[in-house]
Amino acid sequence: MIDHTLAQPPETPAEVAAAILDAIDAQPGALDMWLWTSLAPCQSLAPDQLVGDITLCVAGWACRVSGWTLVCSDIGMDYAHKGGPRYNIADVAANALGLSHEEAEDLFSQSEDIARQQLAIIAGH
Repeated sequence: MIDHTLAQPPETPAEVAAAILDAIDAQPGALDMWLWTSLAPCQSLAPDQLVGDITLCVAGWACRVSGWTLVCSDIGMDYAHKGGPRYNIADVAANALGLSHEEAEDLFSQSEDIARQQLAIIAGH
């Protein structure tokens, strides 16, 4: 298992995108753009937990590297939180990556290769 936790969560969209690329490069297969997560219902993934064999989409990775806990609910209302209110994962990720709703929707519907390319652009690579 690889530890994808960060000492200090990234603050800018470029830093978030770079952290996502670093995390998914460190663990091939950790990015799955067709299923937001491989977490089981009622399972959560805190930012300080080891990822193991769990896969996440770009939105899930954006939340994770930004210090959010991800929760896969048993009723399909998955969310992210930092110990307080619950937020939509796509909304948290869009904000972390500095994207409009439309831009985020486009990124989150891409293949892994295209998503990586778009993240590299955001990261300034």
